[in-house]
Amino acid sequence: CGVHIPISRMMVMPENSKKTLVNSPSNGVWTSHLKLPHFRVLNQTRRCKGPQITVFSEPLSDLGGLQRDTHLPVLSRHGE
Repeated sequence: CGVHIPISRMMVMPENSKKTLVNSPSNGVWTSHLKLPHFRVLNQTRRCKGPQITVFSEPLSDLGGLQRDTHLPVLSRHGE
């Protein structure tokens, strides 16, 4: 059960980069960017616990100036 996303399409946002990528308020899942593939930020609201994770529509070959965190945390739903 759940959604399987290849790690090559995910990036944990470092604390100092949380406001760098922001979901657009437009219709649809993906937000456009000039240098990066379309993306969706997870854990972006104030009530969310844990790091922000960005999921990209395709694997990342160039980070477009962003810095990747060096680890992926263990992910679980809140309350489990």
